[in-house]
Amino acid sequence: MDLTTTGTPPLASSMSNVEYVTVVGNNVFRPVVNSTYINEFTAMTVPAFYSGIRFISETLASFTSGVHHPDEGYVAGHPVTNLLNRNISTISIPYRTKQAWYYHATVWGNGYLWIRRDAFGKPIGLYNLNPELTHPIIIQDQKFYVVGLGNQNKIALPDTDVLHIALLGYDGLQGYPLVYLMREALGLSKAAERHSSQIFRKGTMLRGAVEVPGAMTDKQLATMQESLRNFQGNEGQEALSTMILQAGAKLNNSTMPNDTAQLIETRRWSVIEVAQMLRLAPHILYELSHGKWNSVEQLGAEVVKYSLGPWIVQTEQEQTLKLLTTKEINQGLTIRIQTGSLTRSDEKTLSTQVLAEVNGGLKTLNEGRAEIGLPSVGPEGDKLRVPVSFPTAPAGGKGTTTGTTPAPSEEIPPTDEDKEQPDYRKVIEPLLFDAITRVDAKTDKAFANREGKELTIWANVFAEEQLKYVHSALKPVAEAAVALGISLDVGTMAQRYASAIRKRAATSQKETLQEMVKHLFHGEATKSESV
Repeated sequence: MDLTTTGTPPLASSMSNVEYVTVVGNNVFRPVVNSTYINEFTAMTVPAFYSGIRFISETLASFTSGVHHPDEGYVAGHPVTNLLNRNISTISIPYRTKQAWYYHATVWGNGYLWIRRDAFGKPIGLYNLNPELTHPIIIQDQKFYVVGLGNQNKIALPDTDVLHIALLGYDGLQGYPLVYLMREALGLSKAAERHSSQIFRKGTMLRGAVEVPGAMTDKQLATMQESLRNFQGNEGQEALSTMILQAGAKLNNSTMPNDTAQLIETRRWSVIEVAQMLRLAPHILYELSHGKWNSVEQLGAEVVKYSLGPWIVQTEQEQTLKLLTTKEINQGLTIRIQTGSLTRSDEKTLSTQVLAEVNGGLKTLNEGRAEIGLPSVGPEGDKLRVPVSFPTAPAGGKGTTTGTTPAPSEEIPPTDEDKEQPDYRKVIEPLLFDAITRVDAKTDKAFANREGKELTIWANVFAEEQLKYVHSALKPVAEAAVALGISLDVGTMAQRYASAIRKRAATSQKETLQEMVKHLFHGEATKSESV
């Protein structure tokens, strides 16, 4: 096989005149396209699959990328940033190029972008390769991408000139074609859709038998058959709307009823299966029949973390390795997709947790800023922020707060000021009541939406959900409180709040979490007591 590294690789946008094939390794599949066969194209006629593919490809394509330095943040004016967000190629805009790239990766299992370089080796364009005609190979411990069909006009591109993202694969070089793995599941959805279409075209009587009380002559039988042939249900403008049977004939419909065949349940379950294939929450595909209170909100955070997160990590690593020079990588430069902390965790929860850990002396300011994607503030940000009441940093700390005098080697007699116990609760109070406000707002909204409806059964379920939510919302604050010597009994707070929700549903008497905690927080509790 003659492989050459010269020439221009075939692009996906220019393959309309090529016979349809699918190349997986060295195997070529030539499917017969018909109404029942499932391939990469017919799979897109399944509504749920089409919607899921659009969500993944369009959402990821809408994100912008930039060259990032760990100390300086995003580097303004870098040529690669301009390439990814403005001038990606001479034939398309960045959104459509990246959209097709992710579409190829999710449907075909592999997405390829050819990196066009100038005479100095700098990337100046990205172009989609046809995933049907491209596959990676190893030649003498070096990786190449063979592009082409048959034994003629094939070219081999070096690994450094192709951006490749893939689904799970058996060899680490390429991903499995998703449609071929899930052909039976997608075919079931297509069959259910086709069955429903036939019912609406022909009516509920699709097949059956005609019973007559006695013998029929050949002429009578021919007349009966002609009458049945003329009846076409609701299909066609000339179809008869009523079936007329003669000679006392009786029609026995042998078609299975839709409720027995569970047609609706089958079509609904096919949406769940598509969601499982694409690792998407069902509500993304507009399947809400199994949703419970607040489940969509919780699943929304999981979608960006578990569904889009792996795609983002793979994209960042591939672009960093092949679009930046070795010198830039050694300097710490990387390519990051600019989505903030949204795709890595819930933004508000993460910010609250980082703030508590920095203020509590568990992390330095630079460590906290790096976790939420912000640049460092210099050497001063590498010191632990210790509360002013501590004369020195706690054991194991990296430093002391600016302005704090280290303890001398000889013992100094304590003064009256040293003996006075500081009120550590003032450090925790703003963070605590910010989290409590979110919990109470969610409860008020839930009761407002249920106004005028039966609350008893719903309140029991909702109380258990809020009990868990109190634990998750107050956990970062409780961890920071431990660093300051305060023990927040979150479990007791959650149990009391759940009981208050049930009481509110039964008696309309409202007691907020803020009122409960404020009574405890501003009571006689001291540093050594549990709040």
